[in-house]
Order: sequence, then C-alpha cells, then structure tokens
Amino acid sequence: MEIKKVTESGGLSILSAHNLNAIVIVRQLLLRIERKKNMKSKIFAILTACLILLNCTPVFANTIVGSETVDETVVEREDYILNSVNSMLEIELKNSINSNDIDYNKMIRRFHFTNLFESEGLNQSQMKEYTENQDVVYLLPIPCDDVTVLSTLEIRKPLTDEDKKHLSEDDIEFVQEQVGKWFISVKGIRPGNIDYKNTVETVLEKNNIKNSEVYFVGGICSHISLAAIICNDNPEDTRILVLEQYGAETGTLEETFDYQVILEKDKLYTYDEIKTIVDADKEVYENIPEDSIGGIGAPVQTSVTSDTPANDNNKIIIISAVSGAAVLAVAIAAVCVIKKKKTLKVLDEN
Repeated sequence: MEIKKVTESGGLSILSAHNLNAIVIVRQLLLRIERKKNMKSKIFAILTACLILLNCTPVFANTIVGSETVDETVVEREDYILNSVNSMLEIELKNSINSNDIDYNKMIRRFHFTNLFESEGLNQSQMKEYTENQDVVYLLPIPCDDVTVLSTLEIRKPLTDEDKKHLSEDDIEFVQEQVGKWFISVKGIRPGNIDYKNTVETVLEKNNIKNSEVYFVGGICSHISLAAIICNDNPEDTRILVLEQYGAETGTLEETFDYQVILEKDKLYTYDEIKTIVDADKEVYENIPEDSIGGIGAPVQTSVTSDTPANDNNKIIIISAVSGAAVLAVAIAAVCVIKKKKTLKVLDEN
C-alpha cells in the first residue's frame, strides 16, 4: 500500500505502508519509555526507536513532472490505440502489437517550448510557471520486435470554421464524435527499444542527482526534438539531457549545419551550453525565407502518420520525412555557407 501526497511542485511524494507502521511502532516505544523505571530498559528502548527512525530517513527522490502516475483516461482508449498503431504496423512492417506490449509506465508528458533559452538561466520555479497552463500531451513508446512505435497523444479539440473548409462532411462528423477524447496526432516507427524514463533515471543515478524535477520538453530548437530539463531552485544546477535530435542517427544533421551540433548521448549539458546552440540555430533560420522551410520539424523516422483526416480522405496520411529533410538540407546549406565563420566563432568563444 502507498499513500500519495501532492507536493507544491505538482509532483508526488510517496509514503509507504512500511514507513507508516514504523512510525506507529516508534510512538508505542516512546509511550513505554515513559513508563519504564529501569534506566537500562529506557536506554534500550531509546536506541531501538532511533534505529527505526534512521531506517525511515526520507530519500530525496527526483520527480518526473506530469508522468508520476499512469493517466487512466489514456488506458481507457487502449482499443483505439491498438487499432491506430496496428493500422500502420501492418502496412510498414507486416506486424502488429497487442495489449501485453503496451507499458503505460513508460508514457511521458511532453511540454512544448520555443523560448526556454531566451533568459539568463532556468530553475524549478520558472519551469513550473511555464508549464501551468499547457495542454496535456503524452508520448507513448510501444516496442515491437527491434523497433519502437512512438505515438503522440492529445485531446481532440472541436473543429474551427477554417478547419471545416478543408474537410468533407464525413470527416467533420468523424472528428466531432472524437472531441474530448484522446487521439494519436502523430505516430512513427523508431529503431531500437525506447524508454525515456529509464534513460533519464539512469543518468540521474549515475550523476548522483537528487531532489530535482524533470521536464520532458520539445521544440527547443530546429534539431533538438526532445530533451529532459533537470532543475531545482538553483539555476546553476540546471542540466539538460538531449534525448532526440533530428538527423543525428542518419548523418544528415552534419551535412545540413556548418557547426558541430550532434550532442553526446547520456551527457548532461549546462543551460549556457544549450543556449549557445539554440542562439546559433536561430541566427541561421532568421536568414532563410519562410517559403523555403517546408521540411523543418519533420522527425527522422521510418514513417510518420496522423489520425487526423484531411481533404476528403479518411485513410491514414503517410508523410515522407525523407522529402522534408531534403528540402530542409538544401535551404539551410545555402545559408550555412555564408554563416560558417561567424557561427564557429560564436561556439569557440563559449
């Protein structure tokens, strides 16, 4: 049995039944001490109480914000999740998954920011303020043989008048029936077995980091698609673990950018180190015409699909990530040739 208490940070502190029983025992011992007349018996009782209390010393655990417990409303959509994921797997890999393959404890809440690195630092209080009013978005990794299906889950919102202009009557009816329910906005196939929680927990333990909050964040810059922000009240302690980079696995990242941006896995970066990369990235993109950035943000996956109907088509839309990456490479390469010296200078100074 566990008793869960919501903390000020929005996380959970867990008090086990074992600890509760220990507290009761200590209380009983203290009452007995008062009744003891023999000094040796009193000393023995006091030492016993001290040992029990030492055994119950609290561990300063880290909190993965938004992912402390499983959201049961997502579990209730399991049939839908299975149908959606299998509709892609059957086409792409001639394979399928079942309910035993889904581990909801691996599901994480992803926050989205584009302005985290515009200040001089970042701490726990700032992150709490930034995330207070964000819509809930989950990433659910599901293993399938030697790959992982990564699904983004969001709550379906009502269609706007502009949305309805681009959909058929059947599509509009389909979406309206799903309003207020979890749906998969994007799903893709990634190589290997992905478990973001386990990756972060391993790094935290390796670096002896305790009593911190962890936020999974997307949208940091054009080529960092997912990172873990690890912070406490002291901005100088903030560390960033980069979990996903567009093009890092395929080598297209090195060909696209004129500075070394492939970040080491399992390495914790400081706020200033990531800020340097984000600032350089922004400078490059400011010089690219808007009509040439069609491929930005396309994840490098075997396939990327959406459950959102469009243009009179209820079938799954398969987006070509390779084509998007090619457009992105051509657009940025032209600017990078001009900016090469300047960007390298910025990185060298830091």
